[in-house]
Amino acid sequence: MSLKDKVIDTLKEEAKYLTVKKIYDMAFKRYEKGNYLLEPGLININRINIKRIEKLIDVSNYKLMTYYYPNNSNKLIIFSHGLMASADDLLPFINYFYNHGYSCYSFDIKGVGNSTGYNSVGIFEALVDLDNILNYIKKDNELNKKEIYLFGHSAGAYAVCAILNLHKEIKKVVSISGFNDAYNLIVNKGEFYGGKFAGLPKKYIYRYQDELFNEYTKYNAVDGINNIDAKIFLAHAKLDFIIDYDNDSIIKEKDNIKNKNVIYYIDSLNGHTSILYNEDSNIYRKKIDSKIKKMTEEERIKYISNINHELYSKINIILFEKILKFYED
Repeated sequence: MSLKDKVIDTLKEEAKYLTVKKIYDMAFKRYEKGNYLLEPGLININRINIKRIEKLIDVSNYKLMTYYYPNNSNKLIIFSHGLMASADDLLPFINYFYNHGYSCYSFDIKGVGNSTGYNSVGIFEALVDLDNILNYIKKDNELNKKEIYLFGHSAGAYAVCAILNLHKEIKKVVSISGFNDAYNLIVNKGEFYGGKFAGLPKKYIYRYQDELFNEYTKYNAVDGINNIDAKIFLAHAKLDFIIDYDNDSIIKEKDNIKNKNVIYYIDSLNGHTSILYNEDSNIYRKKIDSKIKKMTEEERIKYISNINHELYSKINIILFEKILKFYED
């Protein structure tokens, strides 16, 4: 091959790579919190009567918005949200543990809600920012005196396990609807999970993830679980069609989990998000969501002001009582 041909091939390769980067960035666009008047449920502090301290903290070249719910407890539960969600989506669960005496702490990841960043970058961002938060807490004179517990859902559930590769101070971890391998998930899920990623050459996606996240790409959930003696509660629903139980879940790696302090909770009736809510709530949620899709903004605000927000966000008490016992034992 001539030098000219090599140069042409190199330019073609770079053009393909730049195209993948553009598609990737579009897939992980910035996620804004919606106007809570247009959104049903207990996903806004205005609908929950608990004390919250908001603080924007500096991490690297961006800022993360943090939310601290102080309580008379030496135990702090840090909540990690998933993609296309924000910290406030976890408020029904924060409210539950706060009312049982726990101090709670959550944050919007980069490119989400009240944190800065033009986009949410990718699946690994949940892990990167959890690392940033834990490093910040270690330096905080109040928070660093507390025992650290973790709670995560979806990408946040991956993060709270994978972070154990880096932090051994964690006492207990709850991971719900999580996946083991972020590096390959976006490729394996293809169009279903990553939208326009289907059919794109894997090598470009891997290359861009390496460029964005550096050493974080080598951490998976199972290695984190096996790296520490912390107690772990893993929950997953059999009907999860986002993070498939049989192919992507952390639980399906059970044979590779060597940590003896792991509790497994398998839900045969629910899915990725519905596992978090009780049966009545899931029925009500479907009814409300179906109706508001067809409404104008004005109609939606009026309708939502009269719905039962507590029923809409009523948690799966069977699951959460088990988690509470897990935290308290």
